[in-house]
Amino acid sequence: MYDYTIIEHDPPNVELGDNDLPIADNQYHPTNTVYERRIRFRNTGTCAWEPTTSLTFVTGEGQDFDMGPLVVLRDFLTTTDENGVSVPRARVEPGEEITVTLVGRTPSGRTNLGLQVGTWELRTPERRLIGIPFEISVWVFDPGGN
Repeated sequence: MYDYTIIEHDPPNVELGDNDLPIADNQYHPTNTVYERRIRFRNTGTCAWEPTTSLTFVTGEGQDFDMGPLVVLRDFLTTTDENGVSVPRARVEPGEEITVTLVGRTPSGRTNLGLQVGTWELRTPERRLIGIPFEISVWVFDPGGN
């Protein structure tokens, strides 16, 4: 069985208040700027995730945030040895965690302001879905105020 839990999103997904604006200040991001999202996953299934397991952009207002349609886990498969040195590991075993850092850009242009949401999936090398799709959301604003 393949499954996961998201332990942490940094920055977190947008949480809207009563006025339909983000609650936290760190949820506002200017247009056309570098955007970074760290997501820590825990393998809660009974099968290991191979190095070519991937995060795949599915849908959402075209918002893959230039992170690519596919992000492969092998680039993040490291652990720390007893000396504090980062060393590669073969896969993510059940119960283990992996932190994936996605780097992209916020959308540009006036038509891409406000809440932007992209849906992503975690998939095995055979393209088998792991768990359920999840969202990455940001609130994009025009820093010029125009």
